[in-house]
Amino acid sequence: MLAWALLLSLAASPERDEPVVPAELQVELLARVLRYDRSFAKATPERVKVLIVHRESAPSEQFARQLSTALRAAPVVGGVPHDDVLLRFTDVARLLEEVERTGARVVVFAPGFAPESKAIATGLEGRQLITISATPRGVHEGLVLGFDLVDGKPRMLFNLTSARRHQSDFRAEVIKLMTVVP
Repeated sequence: MLAWALLLSLAASPERDEPVVPAELQVELLARVLRYDRSFAKATPERVKVLIVHRESAPSEQFARQLSTALRAAPVVGGVPHDDVLLRFTDVARLLEEVERTGARVVVFAPGFAPESKAIATGLEGRQLITISATPRGVHEGLVLGFDLVDGKPRMLFNLTSARRHQSDFRAEVIKLMTVVP
């Protein structure tokens, strides 16, 4: 029992850049929580573009495909039908171009982006979109939302500073349910 608790505490460490919550559950939570972002509801067209960004590495690409499969099984996110696009990450500049070209309102990052999360968050400042990290570390590094495992239960992480910079306006009642990262 002690070994299991230690393993869970290590898995949920903000230093780790690996997902600790399954892709299907991340998509389920994301689909629900977007309803509580007032700016998402106001500015989202009839269909929303979800960009799923992954590294060239097998673990990152595999998790991105799991996210894509889970999104296809969820007909709506935030109350709106969606289209998702997989994008292999090459650099921040190309990512910004792709966000602009596709009109993505939700950008989900598979594992492996912690080193670039600050640069990505800075590059996307001022755009009305929501960045999601599949790992706890991405939120600590500047992405808006993410997922962690606390006491064996999934927990949403919320970077309040980044949310403001990305013009997100989440209702207080849902923020109270999240772990807020400064």
